Amino acid sequence: MKKFKLPKLSTLLPVIIIGIGLVVAGVVMFAPKSQSTKPSGNPSLSQIEACGTENQFKCYSDYFTAKTEATEAKEALADLRTLYDKGDEYAKSQCHQLAHEVGHVGYKKYGSLSAAFTKGDAFCWSGYYHGVTEEAVGDMGPERMRAEANDICKDLAATKRYSFDHYNCVHGLGHGFMTVDNFNLFKALTTCDLLKDEWERTSCYGGVFMENVMVAVREGNKSEYLRPQEPLYPCTAVETPYKEQCYLMQTSYALQQNNYDFGKAFTLCRDVADKDFSHICYQSIGRDASGSTVSDIGRTKANCDKAPDNGALENCMLGAVRDFVSFHHSDAQAKDFCAVFQPDIRSRCLQEVETYYATFR
Repeated sequence: MKKFKLPKLSTLLPVIIIGIGLVVAGVVMFAPKSQSTKPSGNPSLSQIEACGTENQFKCYSDYFTAKTEATEAKEALADLRTLYDKGDEYAKSQCHQLAHEVGHVGYKKYGSLSAAFTKGDAFCWSGYYHGVTEEAVGDMGPERMRAEANDICKDLAATKRYSFDHYNCVHGLGHGFMTVDNFNLFKALTTCDLLKDEWERTSCYGGVFMENVMVAVREGNKSEYLRPQEPLYPCTAVETPYKEQCYLMQTSYALQQNNYDFGKAFTLCRDVADKDFSHICYQSIGRDASGSTVSDIGRTKANCDKAPDNGALENCMLGAVRDFVSFHHSDAQAKDFCAVFQPDIRSRCLQEVETYYATFR
C-alpha cells in the first residue's frame, strides 16, 4: 500500500466545512430584493409552515433573521436544529447557509467578531461563525480590509490559537475576501497572502476556494474560475502554495458536474497532472462521500469503495471520517464508521478520529 503523509493541522481543519455547504445543500436560493417577509416580534416555528416554494430561502432567512434579532443567536440556531431533527427537508438542505444568515445578524447584534463568536455554536458545519466573519469583513470595505487583515481574528488567536474557533475565523476570512474582491479568486488569494501566519494563510485559502464553488452553485454553474469541461480547474492553474487547499475543495464541483459518479471522480484525481496532490483529491472525495449522504455509514463506505486501489480508499476514508466528526461533533459515529473497514484501514481510521476530534476540544 502506498504510504501517505499525515496532513498538518492546517490541512485537517479545512476539510470540515464544505460538505453541507456545497454537496448536501444543492442549489442555494438567494433572495431577490423584494418586499420583506420577516416576521415581527419573536416569531415561532409555526410561521415556517407558511413558507411556500416561491422565494423559499428568503422566507426561511427572514424567519431566522427575526428570531436572532428578537432573542439570541443560540435560540435561532436551536430552532434550526429543531427543524433539522424533525426532517424539514428544506432546512436540512440549506442548513449551513441559514446558519450563515444567523451569523450575519449576530455580528451586527453583538457588536464585534469576538463577542459574536461567544454567542453561537458550530451546528451545521459552523455556518454561524462563517457568517459572523463574512459580515465583519464586508463591513470594513476593501482598503480597511487589507490594512487590518492581520487584526480581524487576533482576539480569537490570542485566546485560542490554532483552535477550531480560530480556524473558523480565518477560514471565514477567505469567504469574506472573495466577496469584497468581487469574487476574483486570484485577487482574493493574494489578499489571504497578507496574513503573516502561515497556518492562517492556508486556512484562508480554503475559504476562498470553497466560496468559488459556492458562487457557481448560486449562479447556476456560472463562474469565471470554474470550467465544466475541466472540473479540477482552478487547481490545475493556481501556483503550488494554493494547490493543496484547492484540491481539498474541488471534488464538490466535479461531482456536481458528473451527477455524483464517484468512480469518475476517483479517475479524475488519479489522472491529475499534479501527482503530488492525488491523495489530497481523494480525501476531498471522502468528505463528499460523507457530505452527500449526510454521514450515512453504509452509503459513505459504498462511495469510497469506488476507489481504484487501497491507497485511494484509505485517503477517501480519511476525508469521510473527518466529516463524520464534523457533522456529529462527536467521535462515536466516526468510530462506528471505522468499524466497517478491513483491519489495517480500520486502525488508521481510529487513529485519525482521535487526532481530529482533539481539534474540537
